[in-house]
Amino acid sequence: PTKDIAILRLSDASPVPLELAEPQNLVRFLGTAAGRDGLTSKPATIVDLVDATLDGDGKRAAIKLEADIKPGDSGAAVVDDEGRMVGMIFATARGEDVGWAVASSEIVAAIEALNANRPEPIALAC
Repeated sequence: PTKDIAILRLSDASPVPLELAEPQNLVRFLGTAAGRDGLTSKPATIVDLVDATLDGDGKRAAIKLEADIKPGDSGAAVVDDEGRMVGMIFATARGEDVGWAVASSEIVAAIEALNANRPEPIALAC
């Protein structure tokens, strides 16, 4: 909960997971347009790699993005040009084209922590 990461168990009919990768300079995020159905792919530029908090709670490795992130885009995958997930949106600065994503390293750590307590490890993918 302090990292804004949820790990879900899906049925065998789940979609193909995204491969994880380290952030690069130019990325895209797969958000939802406010009030519309479906996903849209929007451009984003990595401004900085930071340690971020939300309301002063739970430091996490994060990516500061320049992008048109809207309320409701939380949880959107941030992907590189090869379709690998480099982060996940968790906040936006309202009125500015600035937002933040949990870095893939935090997602990897969450999956590894879960696997430490499981007899059958889950795949390291999202």
